[in-house]
Amino acid sequence: MTEHRAILALLSIAILIFSLGSLSVLFLTELWSIKEVNWQLSNTIFFTYLFCLLATYFFLDFSLRSVSINNNFLDDRNFFGPTSKNLITLLFFISTLVLLVGYTSQAYFPFSNLFLMFIFLTPVMFMAKEKPKIALIFIAISMILFFFSGNRANIFFIFLIFFLCSKISLLRLGSIGIIVLFLMLSISFFRSEEIGDQALLFEIFITAFGSEWRDGILANDMFSKIEIMNAKDFFIKNFITFLPGWSLFISSEQAYESQLQTYLVDNLGLAGLGYTGVRVGMIWESFILFGKNGVIVLGIISGGLIYLAQKLINYGSYFIGSIITIAVIYSLVGFPLYIVSIFGQLIFYYILMKFFIVLLVKSK
Repeated sequence: MTEHRAILALLSIAILIFSLGSLSVLFLTELWSIKEVNWQLSNTIFFTYLFCLLATYFFLDFSLRSVSINNNFLDDRNFFGPTSKNLITLLFFISTLVLLVGYTSQAYFPFSNLFLMFIFLTPVMFMAKEKPKIALIFIAISMILFFFSGNRANIFFIFLIFFLCSKISLLRLGSIGIIVLFLMLSISFFRSEEIGDQALLFEIFITAFGSEWRDGILANDMFSKIEIMNAKDFFIKNFITFLPGWSLFISSEQAYESQLQTYLVDNLGLAGLGYTGVRVGMIWESFILFGKNGVIVLGIISGGLIYLAQKLINYGSYFIGSIITIAVIYSLVGFPLYIVSIFGQLIFYYILMKFFIVLLVKSK
């Protein structure tokens, strides 16, 4: 089972998001006076994605099983020596301090993804060296940082890295997962203004992982033709944002304004309230922009990426494999600009760092 953990994680989370999102719609039908819900469309889109995802993954697994990926540069088990390991550990603590200051001040600071890369890389490095106990210490420090900064997503991402790269049993991972779920729900509760309301607590629980699918069900027809056209025109430009400093090539303001997420916030009248966390996820976004063919293509691409990620992890490229997996999982709730800019830059900085280490070794 360990050699298929990436697809297992994606499937579990996709089904959870779909189930809780649908349950959330049922829960809010009377509260929000919802008259009609297109359940057939919701089910068709989800299961089309799921079928294309699984078909692609298992086709590639069957066809390319004998293909190996042996690359010393990408192999995290053998790449890091004592000096580079100590350097990355030091940079972990520096990055923790920098991100703590950045998160608490809520101010934008450049190269934030570079610091985040060291937070994610350090436990991966120790797991690659088969030192899971040390890795757990760094994961605990990371979770404390993300918890007090109110960052639910990064708590989940760091757990996914441990899930994908560690060799401990699924039962033990499940116990850690319960702690992670508690931390994430606690952040949701602390964000609420009416913690004592039991109905609200129930709503928070079922929407913690399903609000994007709920919003896709209820708001997929809320966009104008001009908004859809603008989002489609900018769609390909999102893939430039894996480069640090991408805003030098394209306007960051235009990039944010051309996302369906931005249009949805405006259409719901939430922009003036400073609330920007409404989005529909890439499955619904693919449907809204490109129809059912978009969902099919997304499923095929996701299946191919998850297969590649698992292949990389199996051959020792823990970091890139984990980040690709997390990016595909995040696509269930995220939008193109963030998916490419965050996870693309994490991989970019990682490769750049390894080139720096290679040059440093050769210069000695």
